[in-house]
Amino acid sequence: MSISNQEGRPLRINAALYALGAAWVVSAVALAVNHLIFLGAAIGPGPGAGILSLIIQAAAIALVARRNRTGRALAVLSALLSALPLPMLGKLFADHSLFSAAYIGGAFAFKAVAVWLLYTGESKHWFDIG
Repeated sequence: MSISNQEGRPLRINAALYALGAAWVVSAVALAVNHLIFLGAAIGPGPGAGILSLIIQAAAIALVARRNRTGRALAVLSALLSALPLPMLGKLFADHSLFSAAYIGGAFAFKAVAVWLLYTGESKHWFDIG
């Protein structure tokens, strides 16, 4: 038995959408802080790559909400790309760059949870019949 909301989406999909939205907010705040406060001197992508990343994340959210499998693929791509800087976490903590470490770890965690939710449980079936 599947539990769903008014739109007929399983609660797992809604939770994944919230996680993807939280990751988008974390990414947007980090990009803004890096380029408006630190003038791009801190870690992170340049403004062009950062904005492109936000567009891809927004597309993933919109497509997943519309039951489109491409949205799931974009969520996976986004999670994989956000995993690339994870090896820097130890150095960031050692250097007391807690904001940067929190951004990298938080964005990846939200995206990883979202991908897990999108590919497990009733989510698999929901996308198959859509």
